[in-house]
Amino acid sequence: MSKITSILSYANYELIRSKIASILADELANQLTLNKAARTLELAEVTPDAELIALYDLNISCIPSKVFEERFIRPNPDEYPLINVVFTGNPLNEGTSNTVQYGVNKFQIEFYQDAKSQDDNDGDMLASIKLHRIMAICRQILMSREYVQLDLGSIIGYRIVNDQIIGQPNTGADNANNSIFGKFDLLVKSGEEVNDLDGVQLLESGTTMQINSSELGYYWEINE
Repeated sequence: MSKITSILSYANYELIRSKIASILADELANQLTLNKAARTLELAEVTPDAELIALYDLNISCIPSKVFEERFIRPNPDEYPLINVVFTGNPLNEGTSNTVQYGVNKFQIEFYQDAKSQDDNDGDMLASIKLHRIMAICRQILMSREYVQLDLGSIIGYRIVNDQIIGQPNTGADNANNSIFGKFDLLVKSGEEVNDLDGVQLLESGTTMQINSSELGYYWEINE
């Protein structure tokens, strides 16, 4: 016979995973808007700053329109650029009670970029530059002081970006679009807990005491 009488809700690592994807999707959409607006204003200047325009163009080209969550089917080149957030584990190796465990969640943020070769540029170099740019943008978003607790309050102990890796610089791209892959890990300290047993309401409690004496002196005795 089952003994748990309540519905079991989401674990904290599930909430954190979805929140990471939500934050990235929201902030990247805003960055796209900001870069397009800044580019328009700069082009309206009498002498536009070519370096600023180049930065805005790079940012616009590398920001994806979608952030996936727990996708394990590799995307097709026509879906690039693309970001995917994956939960890869938590040892839950710090137990503080029978109902609470703490550990460091590991979330892998995957990045896919590509670029076709043109007459005036090498596609492989441009794909790498776009990959480095979007990884830098996302790291800054997730490590911003605005997201110290990832908008989840006290369930977050800390978060830190770790282990940035570029996928295949040695083997080269496997298609004409010069596709390239990179990732970094976001480590997030949090706890997981289960509901404790429900107590029984105490309706009444009584205690009587009496004073006694002995050769050592007076003493109080409790009679329950």
